[in-house]
Amino acid sequence: MECSRLKENMQINSIIIVGGGSAGWMTATSLIKHVPEIDVTLIESPNVPTVGVGESTNLYINQYLQSIGLDDEDWMAHCDATYKGSIKFTDFYKKGELFHYPFGTQEFSAAGYGTDTWFLKKWIYPDTPQTDFCESYWPNMQMINKNKIHSNETDIIPFFNISRDFAYQFDATKLGNWLKTNHCTKVNSILDHVTDVDLDDRGWISSLSTKNHGKLEADLYIDCTGFSSVLLEKSLGVPHSSHEDILINNGAWVTRIPYVDPNVEMELVTNCTGIDNGWVWNVPLFSRIGKGYVYSDKFIDKEIALKEFKEHLKISNPWCKDNDIEELEYRHIDSKNGVHKKAWYKNCIAIGLSYGFTEPLESTGLGVVNEEINKLISSLLTRDRYINQFDRDCVNREMQIYVDRIKYFVAFHFFGTVRDDTEYWRWYSQELEMGEYTDETNNISSMRFVHASSTALDDGTVCVVAGHHINLYSDFSRKQIDFQHPERGKEVWKKNIEEIISYWKERNKKISLLADKSPTHYEYLKDKIYNQI
Repeated sequence: MECSRLKENMQINSIIIVGGGSAGWMTATSLIKHVPEIDVTLIESPNVPTVGVGESTNLYINQYLQSIGLDDEDWMAHCDATYKGSIKFTDFYKKGELFHYPFGTQEFSAAGYGTDTWFLKKWIYPDTPQTDFCESYWPNMQMINKNKIHSNETDIIPFFNISRDFAYQFDATKLGNWLKTNHCTKVNSILDHVTDVDLDDRGWISSLSTKNHGKLEADLYIDCTGFSSVLLEKSLGVPHSSHEDILINNGAWVTRIPYVDPNVEMELVTNCTGIDNGWVWNVPLFSRIGKGYVYSDKFIDKEIALKEFKEHLKISNPWCKDNDIEELEYRHIDSKNGVHKKAWYKNCIAIGLSYGFTEPLESTGLGVVNEEINKLISSLLTRDRYINQFDRDCVNREMQIYVDRIKYFVAFHFFGTVRDDTEYWRWYSQELEMGEYTDETNNISSMRFVHASSTALDDGTVCVVAGHHINLYSDFSRKQIDFQHPERGKEVWKKNIEEIISYWKERNKKISLLADKSPTHYEYLKDKIYNQI
């Protein structure tokens, strides 16, 4: 018993990562960078391909890249990378309408009432389009709308910094391989197949049996085996908790399309378009465009989904108009929305898809990987690499909070629709119930009725609020808010905010003229990033 206790609280001196891909090599890179005294081994199977779809990110990827000391010029050209300034949601609220979730810092310098100012504007001027919300608070939207980039060294664009306010679109498989080659030379890299996971009498992993390298042992095992979850679920029996009660998409058809005119088609956004039984992503990389149809088999089968995808490609991509779409290579991916009950169990932590997966709509996959890596590194460094159950419990609790927040944030994009043109959208708009009371469902329900103060809603949520026409100020709500001051009618509020509206108009005009003179996304990348290739 004494030896068992010592092992449970042992110092972590060796780690084995099972599985490569972006999650495996990102984890290995961070361990080598931040905890170099740990011996790290990574086992990659020659027989198991990576999922290789995660080509779009959000700003959390910047935190990871900065933590390992990478600048754009170091890696982008090796990973087919482009910039990403926003996520565009087309035909989500209703057909023919779109809204954005831009990245970066909102400008409140002229907006005395925070995001309330725009909702007051919408109340006073009801014909204001929903796209005006992001154009008011994110000055760089003028550049994004015209697909232009300005490096902004002279701060012409207020509150915009290219290294802080752009995410990336890239080939995740290439990123993993590049990290392996350039940053993981101290990792013991093994190309082999794990044939068995050996457990001791307490149910902890004692070793891994491999086909060609025999038994391998470590103090901590990291599961990066993707949806298979070979260590956490299949060997240690940690159950999976599904999100498919509210996130029903569970399959995707993916393909790649060449450019006709990259100056036009290499957008600064990931465009997500709602179609009959799900949505289609458009991810422009430097050499080609990644396309995928995420759908639910609750309403459509696999083959009909492929037919729908091809029909969408015919009308939405210039290349497909003059070429046979059957020439493209299509690949199907089965997915399961949800996470395991624990990320860290005994002497195993799962990172990436082996821990969980939430609907790819908000490009959160690599963000979750980054969050898990941060918590693992922090735990290892807190007290000289000694780990006990308290550490594992803290990581599990924080990750559960994190993924719950993602779950309901992503679901909110569907909750707010008024589409009822197919059974899929009718289910979301008329039949889906939000679920039991949690902090996150409470946040969603309460924001339906409270004002949109910048302190009440985070950037992404308020973008979806505006995009879904949840107009938090109406004649009725204003009377409730101003019941003690009935003199504060529309004319008074109009006078209060007219200076701010005038500022937005003049600022956007100035940046729009700047955009006309600036390089396209493609031109900027070719000159600044790909100029050595």
